Amino acid sequence: ENFPDWLQQTCCTFMKLSNEDRNEVFDSLINVSGAEQLTHLADILPLLIYRDFLVLLPTELRYHVLKYLDGYNLLKCSCVSSKWNDIINNASMVWWERVQQVGAVSIVYCHKDTNKYIKLYKQITQLFQHCACKKCFDYRNLAGHQSRVMAIQYKNGKIASGSDDHTVKIWDAHTGTLLNTVHTHTVCDLWFDEKHVYTSSFDCTNACWEISSGAMQHQLVGHTSAIFSIDVADNHSLVLTGSSDKSVKLWSLAELQPVLVTTLQHYHREWVTKVKFLEVNHEFNYEENVTFASVDKYQCFIWRQQRAGEISKLHTLHSKPGSQFTNFIHHTSDGFALCTWSDTELNSYLDMYTFTDKILTLTRHINLSNIPQRLVRAQLLGVGLKFAVFTGSADIDTLYIYNLLLEKCVCKIPIPQCRSTRNGSSLTLGNKEWLDGLDGSIPTGTLFAGCPQNDDICFVVNWK
Repeated sequence: ENFPDWLQQTCCTFMKLSNEDRNEVFDSLINVSGAEQLTHLADILPLLIYRDFLVLLPTELRYHVLKYLDGYNLLKCSCVSSKWNDIINNASMVWWERVQQVGAVSIVYCHKDTNKYIKLYKQITQLFQHCACKKCFDYRNLAGHQSRVMAIQYKNGKIASGSDDHTVKIWDAHTGTLLNTVHTHTVCDLWFDEKHVYTSSFDCTNACWEISSGAMQHQLVGHTSAIFSIDVADNHSLVLTGSSDKSVKLWSLAELQPVLVTTLQHYHREWVTKVKFLEVNHEFNYEENVTFASVDKYQCFIWRQQRAGEISKLHTLHSKPGSQFTNFIHHTSDGFALCTWSDTELNSYLDMYTFTDKILTLTRHINLSNIPQRLVRAQLLGVGLKFAVFTGSADIDTLYIYNLLLEKCVCKIPIPQCRSTRNGSSLTLGNKEWLDGLDGSIPTGTLFAGCPQNDDICFVVNWK
């Protein structure tokens, strides 16, 4: 007599049953149902079973769910149906976050630019796919040396290579044309600009050479063993050297003759493999207080040389037990990056630091375990805001492009087998602007240059 009340009471009773009892009730109802009831059941079951949860969700919840998908899976989901395609193509914030994650240049968010973000995402991912199969590069050998090439450096479209044949050669990085040959000594490391090349040598001396005439302008004598690293102030007023005699020397070229300003003799326990002038407050201060770093296998020191001649040790870093520093790369203003290899964990780490006169801060510690294990003792060639580039210290036949936001290797680029050197002087990264972000187009200029193993040539890899 009162069907609604009866139905409500029946439903309440049904909800109290176990799943097995509910199934038995359904079976009984189906058995006593006629054609009309069974047809109705067939019509509504697909709607109940295959409900489109994404379409039914409120807009904010939809985009919250989509945030858990990477760009690849977002593109796959957009192919499910026209409704899903519309939803995903309107998820502007989600796509803006994805293009930032894959390494796009910094973009101001606009809710109308979804298609722009999707296009940029596809361009960047395709770029790395093409890099892995060498479609983006032009490989060129630079032949002309008569003995093994030990040092190579890139700057402003040119490459300088130093060899055991007592020469430094300057090349056009794009065409491979030999521009100048300077007769020097054996070269362990070098620094150059448009007019001069500075060399450190296995003969325990450093020298400055004029590129156009080949004349030696300065010779710096004082180390007692091979000099593995040299750095020069941009205004040529100071030269910094590190040697296998475990000392660091700072030289002044402000006068007609070189003057030894400072020798740091009893701090390093191992060969000094890297020295570097550092920026402070977004600039190099060569007139007042000079800041520089020196690195060996187990220690890294940050120094401050004051104009009055006093030198102070600002900070000291020690590698952990069972670990060693593989190389040092100057990073950003007031900051630097160190790559560490752990013999106990068989793994490499990237540590990024910022510093002031009193405080040294570890800003990032990245475990490089997802780079293939054959990358023994990872060497850091360059680091920016979005990407870092690594290679190995033993098997140097691959460049690994590492996404710092995703913390994973996004591309492996095959290169000719390169010589391994203790100071990393046989490898150099070219243009580094793309490390701060990609705009979807192929970068221009030089990617990388290196010295092949047991050979008297060097090679350059250019973007094309």
